[in-house]
Amino acid sequence: MKNNNSLSKILFFLAYGLWVSAYLLGYTMYPLTYTFIGSIATMLTWVSTGILFVKIVIDRYFSYRTILLTIIIVVLLTIVGYSSGQLPKMLFFGLILVGSKNINLKKVLKIHAYLLIGTLVITYLGVKLDIIQNISHVGRGGEFIRKYVGFRFTTFGANTIFHLICIWGYVKGKLIKYWEILLLAIINYYYYTQTDTKSAYYLAMVYLALILVIKVFRIEKLPKLIVSIIEQWSIPVVALASILLTQAYAQRNSFNIALNELLTGRLYLGLKAIRNYGISLFGNNIVWNTYDLYGRAQGEYLYVDASFLNILLQFGILFLITLIFSYWMLSKRNPYSNIYYSISFFVVVVHSMWDPQFLELWFNPFLLFISVLVSQSSEDMEIARLESYT
Repeated sequence: MKNNNSLSKILFFLAYGLWVSAYLLGYTMYPLTYTFIGSIATMLTWVSTGILFVKIVIDRYFSYRTILLTIIIVVLLTIVGYSSGQLPKMLFFGLILVGSKNINLKKVLKIHAYLLIGTLVITYLGVKLDIIQNISHVGRGGEFIRKYVGFRFTTFGANTIFHLICIWGYVKGKLIKYWEILLLAIINYYYYTQTDTKSAYYLAMVYLALILVIKVFRIEKLPKLIVSIIEQWSIPVVALASILLTQAYAQRNSFNIALNELLTGRLYLGLKAIRNYGISLFGNNIVWNTYDLYGRAQGEYLYVDASFLNILLQFGILFLITLIFSYWMLSKRNPYSNIYYSISFFVVVVHSMWDPQFLELWFNPFLLFISVLVSQSSEDMEIARLESYT
């Protein structure tokens, strides 16, 4: 049994690492420069899915509650995946939730942080060594050259360091060093100067400032009311706000027009997508018309950056409600929750109000904590509680 448990953990970490690496690699210039890398990345996503399935089989024993939830998850994600045209991603997400039994999720996030670091390193070195291109294009104002820094688009590098900062702060907790905070701030500033990605830069700096305050004043925990507001209400409030503000843009008053300009057209694009595709129970198979490598779009550009509106359009009402309800329930029994989790989670949610990474597991591993409701055992949660104060 002990050997099976060790093998089970190895298989999970291997599957997760391969899958996330494959998707992160797909966001860089490497697959576009060397096509065989793209083929390898695609193969790795299927291999990792198979490994994760084997891990679940090895676990063998599940509670009736977990079995029932697994059936519900598989049915929902299969329907949503089929309707949205993203069945492989949905099924892997479902397998992750079911397969997290006997897994310390904080360790998974630590691995995830190292994968993000690795991605930043290989893209930076690739550009410096002329292995891959550092493409650039003129920004919207016409006065700033936005560089890709080895990624397929200008914002990808900045969003990688943003999520790394939020994950690192949680994983390190009160053990984070001052030099780490400073180094992360310097790297974040570097990507801002190269890419002009404002939201990721400023939110990351706010996050680092909060972590610094917590460390300097040795704040151990937040008031229960604040934790409740953050972990229970942040997603429904942010989701509802982004959707209602987008719908309100139909009125075209001076406030909406100014807000749309501030958000670089996100309200207009969101409203256009709602009118084009509508909102359905199980989502829509949407092919977005985005920019090419040089910042050009064939035809009229259309993409919804607001995470929760994007989820609503692509994956439907039922999936979005399930996601919100899952985090609501998680807030009441999350053994991994501490002041660093609450702050990290909140900043990621706020960032997702107008940026699209919330449901992208390769960026946002805080999705993994939903598995607490599905497959984490009482032993898993007890270990997590003991470690949540570090």
